[in-house]
Amino acid sequence: MFDLRILNKLVIKMLLVVTTLLLGMTLKYEIPAEEPYSWSELHATAYRDADEFKNMVKDYYERFPCDDCREHFQQMTDDMQTWFPQESITTRDEAQIWAWLAHNHVNLRLEKKWFPLNCLRLYGDSMSDRGLLGRDLPVSFPRVFT
Repeated sequence: MFDLRILNKLVIKMLLVVTTLLLGMTLKYEIPAEEPYSWSELHATAYRDADEFKNMVKDYYERFPCDDCREHFQQMTDDMQTWFPQESITTRDEAQIWAWLAHNHVNLRLEKKWFPLNCLRLYGDSMSDRGLLGRDLPVSFPRVFT
């Protein structure tokens, strides 16, 4: 069962994301060194290619070498599927945001530091003249802001 406290924290953080995107703040991201089955590999892949990223998430879901890590990744991915489905990711920006939310989802569970949105350098490949929120979002609950 999913802890509602984590969901509430995640919703609050997501509202901050939406606010940041609406304000058009500049976002930066430095690609970390890649290690197999790591957050750095996942983030770097999201930065490079959305389809490759989705394939990597599927691989992590099915083959992550650490059993506990794989189980937690599966639970987190299943939870996120209800409000930010993998199938809806079509751009590098969306892949980066999904990876960022997933990583922070895990950090909340582990009571670790929340990484701010300004860690990302979004390409703008999912932005219209009105910005990222000017088009249909894969994330269902922030639509109230569009």
